[in-house]
Amino acid sequence: MKHYAALLGFLILGAACGSNSSRLPTSSSIPSATSPSVPSPTNPSVAVREISVGEEVMGTLEVHGAKDVFELTALSDGTLVARLMWLPTQGRLELWLGDTFSSNADESPIVGRLSVVAGRKHHVLVADAAAWDYDNLFLPYVLTTDIQ
Repeated sequence: MKHYAALLGFLILGAACGSNSSRLPTSSSIPSATSPSVPSPTNPSVAVREISVGEEVMGTLEVHGAKDVFELTALSDGTLVARLMWLPTQGRLELWLGDTFSSNADESPIVGRLSVVAGRKHHVLVADAAAWDYDNLFLPYVLTTDIQ
């Protein structure tokens, strides 16, 4: 009788596990550990804000995993220098220039550099560097850019 009870328990467990198979995550719904994706015509999931070189941009990340994407057009050939400032006691930030990871840090500012070509558009991305945290996030920052 004990064998029948054990077999019945396994069958019930197997049926319960099998009934949820349609709710298992697919590979496309599992977040990757790679760089934050910069929006493109095929990936419009994040709004892109156009900024000018030399403009002081103020923003705030309000949830973990958030990112702000900016696009600027280089006025001349040279090196784009982006400076990201915030209060490190309020959280951690990452700075991406194009597809290049500049830094994530506990200390402000982060300064990133990228070679640019006149007339081309370039992306600057500010992201939460602690996307795995579950606490509340309210992280104001200031981003400045220049071409040298």
